[in-house]
Amino acid sequence: MTNPKVSIILIGHNDAARVASALESLTSQSFREIEIIAIDDCSTDDSVAILRAAADTDPRIRVEVLAQNSGASAARNRGMEMASAPFIMFCDSDDRYELHAVLNLYSAINSMGADLVMGAPTRIISGSDEGKIWHPELYLESRVVLGLAEEPRLLFETTTWNKIYRARFLHEYEIDFPLGLFYQDQLFTLKCYLAATRIGIIPEVVYYWSVEPDAVVRSVTQSRHEFRNVSDRIVINQLMDRELESDYALGHLKNQKFLQHELSLYLGTLFRLPESDSAELIDILSQYVRDIPIEDFECLRPGVRVAAYYLLTGDQGKMRQALWWEKGGGFINTNLTGSSGELWSSESAELLGRPAAWWLDVSDLHLDLIPFERRSYFSTISQSAGADHWVLTCVDFAGDLPRDTQAQVILRETRTGALIAATATPVESESGVRCYHVNLDSGGAELVQDRGINPDEHGIVCVQLTCRLGVNRSDLHVVPGQELDALPMDRLASLGCADSIDFEIQADSRIHWRASGKNKSVMGAVRKLRRSRNAKPTPSHLPIVKVEGRPTVVFAPTDLSSTQRVPESFDTQAWIDEFGTTAYLFIPREEFIDRPRRSRFAYRSYSPSQRPSVLALADIVITDRPELINDPRSIVFRRDLETADHLLVPIDAVVVDNQSALHQALPERIQARRAQS
Repeated sequence: MTNPKVSIILIGHNDAARVASALESLTSQSFREIEIIAIDDCSTDDSVAILRAAADTDPRIRVEVLAQNSGASAARNRGMEMASAPFIMFCDSDDRYELHAVLNLYSAINSMGADLVMGAPTRIISGSDEGKIWHPELYLESRVVLGLAEEPRLLFETTTWNKIYRARFLHEYEIDFPLGLFYQDQLFTLKCYLAATRIGIIPEVVYYWSVEPDAVVRSVTQSRHEFRNVSDRIVINQLMDRELESDYALGHLKNQKFLQHELSLYLGTLFRLPESDSAELIDILSQYVRDIPIEDFECLRPGVRVAAYYLLTGDQGKMRQALWWEKGGGFINTNLTGSSGELWSSESAELLGRPAAWWLDVSDLHLDLIPFERRSYFSTISQSAGADHWVLTCVDFAGDLPRDTQAQVILRETRTGALIAATATPVESESGVRCYHVNLDSGGAELVQDRGINPDEHGIVCVQLTCRLGVNRSDLHVVPGQELDALPMDRLASLGCADSIDFEIQADSRIHWRASGKNKSVMGAVRKLRRSRNAKPTPSHLPIVKVEGRPTVVFAPTDLSSTQRVPESFDTQAWIDEFGTTAYLFIPREEFIDRPRRSRFAYRSYSPSQRPSVLALADIVITDRPELINDPRSIVFRRDLETADHLLVPIDAVVVDNQSALHQALPERIQARRAQS
């Protein structure tokens, strides 16, 4: 079109399945005075045909095809050369604009007189109907910041596609994308931040960022195991270091960003890779990390700091042990040392001027205070001498397991608990490790419940420890490199009612099982039917409604799958003792397991899909979810204060770390909310 006000540069390569959706989100924008410059990076699929067909029906679209595959930087730079509007925006072919994205950003950059304006990007996992705002703490309100020094947290938000730029500003400071490198948007955005005198921020969502972890064709950020990605990221960080070398404070913050995000990310990659494939990646990472000033490491979580120590000292085995806590679900695969178990292990080698004890100090995790039933013991099963001799090992990390601790290998059904258990006999143990001989054939196993396994039931293979401390169930892991066929798990299936049980070793080395076939137990089916008919309605069967006359409180913690390392729970009995039925509580179904049903009229459960409905009813939200902590209804509740500190909560937020403080804060917040309404 003639005289467009905004040029939108859409780039893509071999993305015919999604480019039409991205293009449709641009052509349907409520702000119509745009030009769309579609740069195809030499695709070999139908991408170009899709773009040209759209251009035939919409004169605002211009299509350019690069002669050879040159990467995102070359495509964006070419788009900037072709842009004719006074303002420029970017979009990737696998993402989408929000309907009013251009209108909101264009209006803001003109009213604010800014060099660039950024809106909230929402990160969406493929197959999920929920999205999370990326760095929500930045997008609380409309505001203008006078450069990066005024809002240094912008260093943590270096995406390009949720922003609008003045074309004159980019040309004046000769800002473009570095060729031949991945993660080029980080350097581009940093240069913009450093050159800008006014940076606008608006709270409106403007961009939907698609993340597909299981995609066959993976984007750069989802292909982290490729060594070039790591190498390029290091090069980009070195270039960013040069830009910031005259500003110590910003350089310090940028190093913290690398340690907290990039280093943690690639340690997770190392954790999933076989040791034989890790040497080059370890070398690339350690060379760069070693040059970071020691004071910047103080920002690291204890588990990452321990892993970094072993990364830099070259002990890959102990680094992987440490990562079981940080990346493997909170399992403690070490023998704690120190006077009160405050050290991950005993080492003597000083590193970067700090003693080993500083690097290995995990006292902030309070591992010694984790209740026995909530500990994540690291247990593995392996074959010893003889085909029928199996050994279960359990790391006694705290050194307090009684000698008479009993062990069982169990099939735990996700919803109801254990179904089958195989006993284990104690044998001579190593220091800090409990060893058991396991009989996994049908003669050594027993049904724990009054029924067998029914088709379509599924769960995890666990180890149950029973002693005077209580009962603990922790997931069983397979020794690295061990094949599933070598495990005699199928011998347990003879006790079930299903035709067969399929076992699968997951990427995290846990053993998942699923029953298949027809139900062959008539009595089992009858028992199941009888329970179904006779059971009283459980809270999860009730409709999502507000209870008249009672304040509605919603407990909405971060998803349990991402916080298994945190000993987190809501004590519903304490809720009943404190509030009775004067206030009504919604609690996630995952937290509701094994709660007393007699109190269902004081609280009830909800499923993840029901969360929006219960939040809409809430007077108060008890949460540590980043997207909810800024809600005026929220009380920030999380037991590990270190993690809570990283949530960047509002200055006036109520933050509590225990049940007693929570119950003290609730009446005041309820009264305040009622006064507001």
